[in-house]
Amino acid sequence: MTVKITKPEINVREKLSELHRPSGVAGKAMLRAETVRTQQELLGVGRKNILINGSFMISQRGDYTSSNTAISAGTTNTYHLDRWQLRTGGVSSEDRRITNGFQDNSIHGDSYRIRATSTASGYLRFLQRVEGNLAGNWITFSGWVKSNHPNAYLMAYQSWLGTRAFSKPHSGNGQWEYLTVTYFEEATGADNGTLYFDAGIISNTFGNTTIGSGHYLEVAQLQVELGKVATPFENRSYGEELNLCKRYYQKIQNGQLIGTRNSGTRLRISAPLIPEMRSIPSVSRLSATVRMQGDATDFTSTSTVSAQGANAGTTYMAFDLDGFTGITSRTYPGSHNRDYVFQCDAEL
Repeated sequence: MTVKITKPEINVREKLSELHRPSGVAGKAMLRAETVRTQQELLGVGRKNILINGSFMISQRGDYTSSNTAISAGTTNTYHLDRWQLRTGGVSSEDRRITNGFQDNSIHGDSYRIRATSTASGYLRFLQRVEGNLAGNWITFSGWVKSNHPNAYLMAYQSWLGTRAFSKPHSGNGQWEYLTVTYFEEATGADNGTLYFDAGIISNTFGNTTIGSGHYLEVAQLQVELGKVATPFENRSYGEELNLCKRYYQKIQNGQLIGTRNSGTRLRISAPLIPEMRSIPSVSRLSATVRMQGDATDFTSTSTVSAQGANAGTTYMAFDLDGFTGITSRTYPGSHNRDYVFQCDAEL
């Protein structure tokens, strides 16, 4: 059987003329890029947001959506939402995570609000401290801000050198406004955690400002990225964002525990930490009762954590827990329930 193949005619003159068609600087850069990662960086896509939980959808410590949570004047270094540290001075306030609080045309997402409940000279801030040394890079901090106070800013702060950079202030009109601040990170040799990214009501000299009861700051889609241009917010999945947060904070369920006999009243409690945490965490109780499975009945303890074991690390927690009775066997698994009994904190 004879097979006949035909091909369309090619206009050689036309194809040659296309070689002289300008592609522009950006187009040439894309053509020169040897990897997909390089092309993503040129387009501003891929994994770019240095901040964790900039979407405010992760809140392992509590829900914080059904009602406002009171914050006393001068409260500092307090975490409610994952990775975001509250710092207030002089004025009492309340904070809240608002599900789908941010709406801008087709864009929507969760937002985070702090609101003054007293009048004083002070400040309201929440910030994230980031790991790593970003020296020698241009950095852009961006996000949506809503406030009824004219001294609401996005700020970048290098505590190692004491340098600060501010966005323009919010107009204070109570509407969503997109703010950005770009600066060059000069610090070298700075320790992890000395670079702060703030959203706050504060003076532009990083001091107190007059705040009245009812003044508030609400933010959404906060992003920090390398470069001089603020690009669209990177939407990561809930699972990916949660996994990033667990490097700094995790809760342990009763069923994850393993107890090894230390005495008739004491067990060495251990549990895996997944993923590995940033550093050896501090461990504290969340539930009134810890239950371990016995031969005939569960053993319970309501004691506080007595001492964190010397062998605790970043991949598991281990400490001694008193208050049990009748311990005879060598090993006891945790009773199979999903109650959160311990929290592990490795925040910066």
